[in-house]
Amino acid sequence: MEMTPPELGLTSSVSFMIDRLIANKRYPKYQFERASEIFLAPFIEEWLGTKLEKDLELVAMEFPLKKPLGNQSTNADYLLYSPRPHWWLVEMKTEVGLLPLKQLMAYQTALSRGKTMSSYVGDIDKIRGKSRKGPKYEALKLAIDNKSGRRTLAAPLGVVFITPHAEKPAELKDFDFRWCSLLEMLETFVPTKHQELWDHVKRLKEAF
Repeated sequence: MEMTPPELGLTSSVSFMIDRLIANKRYPKYQFERASEIFLAPFIEEWLGTKLEKDLELVAMEFPLKKPLGNQSTNADYLLYSPRPHWWLVEMKTEVGLLPLKQLMAYQTALSRGKTMSSYVGDIDKIRGKSRKGPKYEALKLAIDNKSGRRTLAAPLGVVFITPHAEKPAELKDFDFRWCSLLEMLETFVPTKHQELWDHVKRLKEAF
């Protein structure tokens, strides 16, 4: 069996991709957050489990929060569930800058309404009715389906912002949100899964 030369192996390829991410973050139009998401997503559950509560489960990504008027939505980067029970809406930022007030208010509105996850499932139906992506919204509903009885749709909701700031951003002081440092994750987190991948991913701290 012919061996793949080390310089052409998967490890070298992943390292090359991380190098590209770090280099491209310097450019004004490069969407670093989206590009890095595929590398960070495998570790979000376990890491946030050390910050929020144990046994977090990633339920969906880009979870839509319907706006009060119309059928547009603000999308949470991650929707997680804890058997506590508790639901978490997670917003990740990869730029050290001001957090958009409009986005902060969207999350605050979602919480102030006292909505349960059951209500958000109802919102998905409303959005789906005006969208050409009906099958994808149905797949989202199936992802949070409670038929197994493992999840409580009426459980409380929380919001957590993940940002690369060294300290909690001042904009969050007026909001009842949790905050976690992306820099801390990249510098100190030691995962129990995918350790070889993490050895590469944690180098993203070089981009900040």
